[in-house]
Amino acid sequence: MGLTVGWTSPTLPMLREDASILSGRIITLEEESWLGSLPYLGCFASTPLYSYINQNFGRKATGYVTALSYFMGWLFIIFGNSIVYFCIGRLILGIGVLGTNVVGTFYIGEISQDDLRGTLGAVRGFARQAGIILVYVIGTYLSVINTAMICASFNLVFLLSFFYLPESPVFLLEIGKTKETLDSYLWFRGGDTQFAGQEVKKLSTVVDSDKSQTKPSLREILSVRGTRKALIIIAVLAVTQQFGGMTVVYGYCAPIIELTGGDVPPHIASFVASAVSIGMTLISCFISESVGRRFILISTNALMVTVLVPLGMYSYLKSLGIDVSFVGLLPVICISAYCGLVVIGPFNLFLVLQSEIFRPEARGVAITLGYLFLSGFSFLTSEIYPYLITALHVYGLSWFFTAFCLITIVFTFFYIPETRNRPLHSILQELNDETFVQNNRSTES
Repeated sequence: MGLTVGWTSPTLPMLREDASILSGRIITLEEESWLGSLPYLGCFASTPLYSYINQNFGRKATGYVTALSYFMGWLFIIFGNSIVYFCIGRLILGIGVLGTNVVGTFYIGEISQDDLRGTLGAVRGFARQAGIILVYVIGTYLSVINTAMICASFNLVFLLSFFYLPESPVFLLEIGKTKETLDSYLWFRGGDTQFAGQEVKKLSTVVDSDKSQTKPSLREILSVRGTRKALIIIAVLAVTQQFGGMTVVYGYCAPIIELTGGDVPPHIASFVASAVSIGMTLISCFISESVGRRFILISTNALMVTVLVPLGMYSYLKSLGIDVSFVGLLPVICISAYCGLVVIGPFNLFLVLQSEIFRPEARGVAITLGYLFLSGFSFLTSEIYPYLITALHVYGLSWFFTAFCLITIVFTFFYIPETRNRPLHSILQELNDETFVQNNRSTES
């Protein structure tokens, strides 16, 4: 997933300068926007497909489809010599991106011990950032074809290794395979028969309870006030995350830094920004359960404002011909800080809140809608970025992002409940306005 997200940053400058890559011509502005946005259109379009495969054929089948989608997407880039092939490849890669989110959410959550679930979930973010910095490095120094070949090879490794992992015990029990469920738990719990038996017993209670209840319709799910409020929270966070610049900055990191004209070469600056993001991802593993969700979301967005405003001022003064060489390191500092903060706050907490604020019977539909929101707005912002940067320049775009960070702060303060260390029923009561909001915010740090 990280390889796909970060690919445009080192590749677009090559496509602008080397006409031989695309059969004797350079890329146009409109084509740039499509290469950046098509993966998210693939995400959006494939949401129903993954929902069906995941529920009917299992988590492993979902993983296989994910890896094959990535592999096919990279093949179009390896063997294609025109923008059409590149666009088809990027669209198919987007199908893989959504699959990564689905497998990551369900499979990892269902095989993990309770005390390891948070840590294993954080590894997803770390791996994503590692993929981004890897493609920044190899994409800068290798050809487009060689970069795509290396990216494709990771999916072959995954297919070969994933084959030996058992199916999710949750899915096995849901389809009535009790013995296979125990075998799966035995594998994941290191052969501890007693521990595995306890896990199967706990899981059986939950699954039997679910089977005894009639699945609610979408209308019934949305008729609950708390569910509607939770969906508004997820939708607004998706809008502010994307229009706050997350996907744009990661996808166009090197081109943005190049436009600022700082002292650090764009490819070096993008390496630094990715390294900072990886460090911040590790930090987020420790602080996510130490302080409140609201505090993290508000403070990270406030700090993002403090780095976006100076970045805009730097670019604006330089456009006026004012000498800003004495702060030539400012662009890389600001963008690196932004990339780190967006991982701790908007990116991480969107996923966390998505899993914490919905009733169990609504969670499947809610996660699907959440990914639809996120992929839809990711597609939109990536598609319009080349036109925004042309119209607003770096300074205007920085301040545009700033406005949405401020919206997030206000929205979080007045609308999002604190969820850390709170049982689900307490969170749902607040969302349904059954308790006073002020009574539940004492858990913040």
